[in-house]
Amino acid sequence: MGDLSDITLTDDEAVVVAVEAGQAWPSALPTVDVRNEHALTSAALRGWRSLSVRDMTETVPSLVDRLRPLFAAGVTAQTYLANSDLARLPGPPKSYFYRTPELACIVELTTGAGVHHFRTMPAAMVEQMLVSAINGAHAEGMTPADGETSTDARFFCVTTNRADHIRLLAVSRGRLAMYRLTDAVAVLPAPRSAAEAVRLLDLAADNAAVTVP
Repeated sequence: MGDLSDITLTDDEAVVVAVEAGQAWPSALPTVDVRNEHALTSAALRGWRSLSVRDMTETVPSLVDRLRPLFAAGVTAQTYLANSDLARLPGPPKSYFYRTPELACIVELTTGAGVHHFRTMPAAMVEQMLVSAINGAHAEGMTPADGETSTDARFFCVTTNRADHIRLLAVSRGRLAMYRLTDAVAVLPAPRSAAEAVRLLDLAADNAAVTVP
């Protein structure tokens, strides 16, 4: 699978790629109301104008081909910051993971302003990255960014989409908590370490691919 790190898209440009691919964009589009047809049409028009300004309109077919594995895989895992009620915060960046048949993961980093960055990584490297992030949140908790005096972030969260449920790991200072989400919430035994948490999340399982609303 080729390198995708040279691709950066706005929400509007991602809508263009999705329309040309004939599918919904698989992750969240923070600045577009994807449930509103008029909003999607407006986003597509803005996206074409933006791509034109960037002299990229002729590259759209290539973008569709290069990003087609995202549509084929669907989001299998994601990370985000949440408040004390475990509701995800809209501002901080979120990461979406797409598992491919080549034992690799495409990682999509989406900012709160709706800018999408992409990277292809070996699955083992993704697991190491998650272990490191979980260890950091477990040891230090959520700390304000530079220049901030406070933060609403209380948990670093990782979810994986299973065939019949969502598995959620919530991490805060000194605490690892695992949940099973269906129509109800079930508390699972707490992992004893970041490595065990990643194993229980089981990114390599035959997880159900979804499109994130």
